[in-house]
Amino acid sequence: MRDSNRFFFRTSQLSLPHQKGLRSLRIEGNYRLFRFVVPVTLGLALVLAFLTSPLLRPHPTRWHEFLQFNLWSLGLVSLTFLLYLRFFKKASLASNVPYLVYGMALALAAFGFSVRDFSLVEDNTAFVLGTLALGMILSAPYWFYLCVNVVGFVTLLIGVGILRPEWLTPDRIGLWLVLNAIGVMTSCVLETRRRESYHGDLLLKEANASLKEISFRDGLTGAYNRRFFEEVFEQQVGMANRKGRSFSLILFDLDKFKSINDDYGHLVGDEVLKNTVTLVQESLRSSDTLNRYGGEEFVVLLADTSLEMAVLVAERIRGNRASTPVVGVEHPVTMSLGVVQHREGETPQTLLQRADTLLYRAKGAGRNQTAW
Repeated sequence: MRDSNRFFFRTSQLSLPHQKGLRSLRIEGNYRLFRFVVPVTLGLALVLAFLTSPLLRPHPTRWHEFLQFNLWSLGLVSLTFLLYLRFFKKASLASNVPYLVYGMALALAAFGFSVRDFSLVEDNTAFVLGTLALGMILSAPYWFYLCVNVVGFVTLLIGVGILRPEWLTPDRIGLWLVLNAIGVMTSCVLETRRRESYHGDLLLKEANASLKEISFRDGLTGAYNRRFFEEVFEQQVGMANRKGRSFSLILFDLDKFKSINDDYGHLVGDEVLKNTVTLVQESLRSSDTLNRYGGEEFVVLLADTSLEMAVLVAERIRGNRASTPVVGVEHPVTMSLGVVQHREGETPQTLLQRADTLLYRAKGAGRNQTAW
């Protein structure tokens, strides 16, 4: 049976592709993280840029000029990305690319500081932090960590080769390679753990969505149940009253259904109910909902539908039911229907009462009728 509730379950997770689900969780995690990382990075970059600016150091060395360039560049990238997250939140959540670009900018900044530290005091701290930081804060594909570390290693070799070529000895290069490899492996291990966590979260979300879907379905017919109808009905009426978007409702039940149970047994009666639901679904759009209200009584909600169109749908449903035999039942199975359109300011109870009155009018007119 096809899903007939697009306006309630607009984003069904039941059919969510596995890799797409993991990717969405990864992007969501990056978004939440960078909401805090970007402002902090921007603040630190601006403070350090001010402390090393010509205002406080009238005669800056080339190292201070290099530091200024690095810090202002990082600050500008952070400010741009912060504005991007602020004003284009939906766009930022649609792709992981912005986060990877900003992560690359952070890595290059760290490797830039590494060049400075190496050329001054041969300190490995900035380089080690640069190789490990991305794996700790950014959830990305494995190839991204490898590319960033390769770029960082090449940057380090070029920078040190220009500033301190005598330091490019096999021992030092071997140490840098080891540190770089440790950074890549650590990033990949952290990403693997993160993916396992995302996988668990995704399975939990899918399980919760499945349970929610099951709780809203009628066990026999597969139609939505009364609990679901009451929730959606309240929402539809509220939306119609607020935004003026009218909808229609069809209330129907099967004629002389008790006689079918008495004459042919409850198993045949169950088959009649299931067969009826299948027939009705064939006449509905994906935005319409079929709900089992109780026993042999059903309610159809027709979104953005006028009374005239709803009557046509009801007549098509009634005709299909009357002309389609059910195995085990010797006579045609018919139904009576009441059709109403929501009126401005009308409450759910009043609308349903009008439909119920019309349903009994159709029964009183000889059954197998549509009243509106």
